[in-house]
Amino acid sequence: MSISSRTVVYLDHEEVGNGFMDLVAIQPEDARLELFRFYLVENYVGLEALYPPHVWTSASADLWLTTNAYKSFHSKLNDACPTSHPNIEVFKNHKTKCRLRASSQGIA
Repeated sequence: MSISSRTVVYLDHEEVGNGFMDLVAIQPEDARLELFRFYLVENYVGLEALYPPHVWTSASADLWLTTNAYKSFHSKLNDACPTSHPNIEVFKNHKTKCRLRASSQGIA
């Protein structure tokens, strides 16, 4: 299986090790890349990593393709509004839907 560095986050957390090894197999010989690879294993890929794969893979978490809450909110708001300058009624309807969704999920 060929994998790119951009797709590792979409793997199931149990497949990250194999996907990472696919990337290592095509890694050019460079001491700096070796150091970076050890850093990634220590912090993100290894069994005892500081941030193990089950924390950051999208298959194991409900990510909106960003970990930045503000960007995520803005993206969802843009998706909900059909125009770049919606009238106040459209905005109020979206706000009401968000409140209903949050209360149904026990968030608010």
